[in-house]
Amino acid sequence: MMPETLMWLGFALLMGTALSTFIILLGLALHAGGMGAIRYDNEDRDES
Repeated sequence: MMPETLMWLGFALLMGTALSTFIILLGLALHAGGMGAIRYDNEDRDES
């Protein structure tokens, strides 16, 4: 086994995990924020 290959595999795995986690968290935050804003806007309009 080449140490360089293991190093690059580990680095790629680490970066992939961090990137996917960041994307998931960002997507959830945007989705929750957007849905919340839309819901509140619609409720306010319906009530008034």
